[in-house]
Amino acid sequence: MRDSEDLSKEARKVGKEIDALEAQAEAEEAQGNIEKFNSILEELESLRKKYQILSVQSQINMPSVRWTVNNAQLDPWNPAHLHLAEQRWRGQGALDLLMERIHQMHVVPDLLPGVHPSLDLHVTVPYPLNKQFKRSMKSGGKSIVGVEPGSFLSPTQTARAPGLWAHAWHSDVRLYTMVMLDPDVPNEETRSFTTYLHWMKPNIPVSAVADPRAFISPSLLNSHTTYVPPHPQQGTPYHRYTILLLPQPAKSVYSLNTEAKIFKDLANHNAERETIGVRINELNTKKAKAKGQGEVKGLTPAEFEELKTLSKQFTTTHAELSVSSPTSWPLPLLKEHTTSQWLDIPVVPDSERRGFNLRQFIREWGLSGSDDSTLKDIGGSALGGGTSGQSLPGLRAQVNGGKGLGTEENNAVVVGGGVHMFRELWDETVSGVFEVSVAEGRENEAKYALPKKVDRYEDLKGVRKYI
Repeated sequence: MRDSEDLSKEARKVGKEIDALEAQAEAEEAQGNIEKFNSILEELESLRKKYQILSVQSQINMPSVRWTVNNAQLDPWNPAHLHLAEQRWRGQGALDLLMERIHQMHVVPDLLPGVHPSLDLHVTVPYPLNKQFKRSMKSGGKSIVGVEPGSFLSPTQTARAPGLWAHAWHSDVRLYTMVMLDPDVPNEETRSFTTYLHWMKPNIPVSAVADPRAFISPSLLNSHTTYVPPHPQQGTPYHRYTILLLPQPAKSVYSLNTEAKIFKDLANHNAERETIGVRINELNTKKAKAKGQGEVKGLTPAEFEELKTLSKQFTTTHAELSVSSPTSWPLPLLKEHTTSQWLDIPVVPDSERRGFNLRQFIREWGLSGSDDSTLKDIGGSALGGGTSGQSLPGLRAQVNGGKGLGTEENNAVVVGGGVHMFRELWDETVSGVFEVSVAEGRENEAKYALPKKVDRYEDLKGVRKYI
């Protein structure tokens, strides 16, 4: 095994090569040599992959690094920390348990023909009411519990929107669409079941370096198709409430070059903001100094107009962009500085929640992760321990018992994003949900039962067996 210091030296050498190539690429682009510019970009992508591999390999076997990651103190800017955290999620049971429950409880194929998650989605809800006081006494007031995929919850626990935490492994800020559905709503017309859309929010920014707590904001998640609490109907089997984070299409392609460009643009943006801030301080200082000397204005008309313009820019077009909290970015800047396309998905009216067609929705808006670069998130990387070596069609051919699907159904196989599910049964508290949150109202709360089984020997029960 190569020494860690040797790998670090090689990584630094590759880093210098990247800096030199970046300068060369800027020069070629300025001169309009597009062919040469594209050639340099391909070389840069290769070098960036090599740099990432060397950075990980130089630290991955250090006991201090492994201890840091295992004790939840990882640095999201450190590629070795991210790699170890992703490796633990994929290889130590968390992803296996999720996929086992998704397939065991037939979320696949009932909702989707196939799904291959690329990020770790957590769901939190309050403790059941009968356990909250006891739990709060033991835990110093904490009353929130993480939901294991496939576990049973009570309707009171989901009366308010659950908390969502997304742990991603990509450093660039990408956009996802969140949907929550129930595939087990009775359909009397077809004597079968249909879907119900409980919640939707498109354009959610997610990044490995962003604070996951920013993602949990109820005001963000409930600003589109608002949350309707789960309300399993009386007399029905358990309902499988499924939450999906669907990857939105890339603006061009998800790559290390794209990621580097976004971070460079963010650095330039914040540098311009700092320059504007310095000029605003200069003008304000001059104004305050003149006022202290008894002058009425202190600034020339041109300087006064400049201060007014710069102050407006400082809070709008040049607002601070912190990668750790992309949910706080102004909308125009969020659209500009993410690597995903912004989707203007309309709000789903209450009348269209029932019977919501998830597969058609995914095909219409391109939410299946159809970009081949998404495979990097699914199969790991060249670092080993999880690379799939498969093409996108190869992954999609795994569904339907290895027989694959038709072209239209293949477009609904989700490659990337996150998934979670929990189950609920009816209890007497569901009536309150119908009264407060469901459009049909409590008076239209339906009750179901299995049809009475026909007894073929009903007529013979009153006849004596022996004469």
